[in-house]
Amino acid sequence: MMFTDEKIFNRNGYLKSKNDVIWANSKSEADVDNGIYAKEKFPVLFMVARGATWNGLTTPYFFETDEHLNGEMYSRKLLSFYKVEGDRLFGDQNWCLQQDGAISHTNRWPPNSPELNPLDYSIWDSINKNIDYEKVQTKDDLEKEIMKSWKSIDMDYVRQ
Repeated sequence: MMFTDEKIFNRNGYLKSKNDVIWANSKSEADVDNGIYAKEKFPVLFMVARGATWNGLTTPYFFETDEHLNGEMYSRKLLSFYKVEGDRLFGDQNWCLQQDGAISHTNRWPPNSPELNPLDYSIWDSINKNIDYEKVQTKDDLEKEIMKSWKSIDMDYVRQ
């Protein structure tokens, strides 16, 4: 089985989502506990798609800055990307694709299920924590940091 997910990155660093909360008495205390603040008001955003399997991780699909995930883009580009990556990772074995709950390709989906979406609930967080955002000045810098962080992921961690 291949679990898939997409994540938006920007040059400001890891912005805490609704699932992530830092309890602190002040902003400075939160910053010490991994809080990130904006470096620029309207940073360039871009999306990355990945897949995780017992056999390994997919290569990243880096969206172009002007590319947006919608049903057409998902059907036209991402499904074929996941098919190629799944065949590479599984070889002659049968395998299936477990989509995340994104609106562009959702169906009946168990809400908030870490077991059915390890990327969203664990792996992306690990990648974010290993990116050195101080080195990031351009989109290319961020792509390099994402790749470096992705390569540092232990497969035993993914398989948990």
